[in-house]
Amino acid sequence: MKIKTADLQGKQLRWAVAKSLGLNLDLGGWPARYQDGETYLKYVDKYLQPTHIPHYEEWWEAGGPILEREGILLRPIRSPGHSLDGQCLAKYGGTNTGTIVQWVKREGLPRGYQAGPTMLIAGMRCFVASKMGDEVEIPEELL
Repeated sequence: MKIKTADLQGKQLRWAVAKSLGLNLDLGGWPARYQDGETYLKYVDKYLQPTHIPHYEEWWEAGGPILEREGILLRPIRSPGHSLDGQCLAKYGGTNTGTIVQWVKREGLPRGYQAGPTMLIAGMRCFVASKMGDEVEIPEELL
């Protein structure tokens, strides 16, 4: 089933991030084999069992390196009355997130931007959108 990237959360978002990283996933959404094993294995012992996808959207140790490597920019929106007040904004493919604050009130998010309740969620949605587009085909087991 297709889901908008902007609506991905929890297991669905984790699965989509792992898929965007090029990990070979089985139908249940858990890794069959890790191709990006170096980054993953650094944190296996500390945070999770080796058969689970890291919580990219919750743990900076898992999601942070992706954001840095991809050059995804983050910023909180703190503007009462703004349509994204209290949300966080992520952007790929540019050098600035500043002018988006005015655009959103009138036009919605332009291509290359994603929002979320936390910086990591916004950043991981942005990463997935940059690799898989604005909609993602999610296995039914994750719905």
